[in-house]
Amino acid sequence: MKSRLGPLLPACLCLLAAAPLHARGVSPYLPLNLDPELEREVERVMVLGDRPVMTRPIPAAAVLDALPKACAIDPVLCRRVRRALKPYMQDSALQFASIEGSGVSDDSKLVIPNQHGQSEQSA
Repeated sequence: MKSRLGPLLPACLCLLAAAPLHARGVSPYLPLNLDPELEREVERVMVLGDRPVMTRPIPAAAVLDALPKACAIDPVLCRRVRRALKPYMQDSALQFASIEGSGVSDDSKLVIPNQHGQSEQSA
């Protein structure tokens, strides 16, 4: 006589084992072209938090994970980095915006390659 729990038991064990593994959501990355002083401070926080920087870009969540250990050692550095990370940790924001336009009044048919449809006579 086969038990009905046979196929369900491994699935239940997997679900119970995965319960502590919560996803924190999407982690933004810090820009590659940070201010040199801020980049040095972020790297210092990562080293103090026992999470050396090995790759770029640096995930903001990794910096937040390293902050508690770094705050115990250097609270002033911790405040500066928290203030610098605040714009990257918002739910929604518009950081940069630009608009560009162009107008052509002649009937030239020759288009410059890789110039978004501009003709040879466009300024």
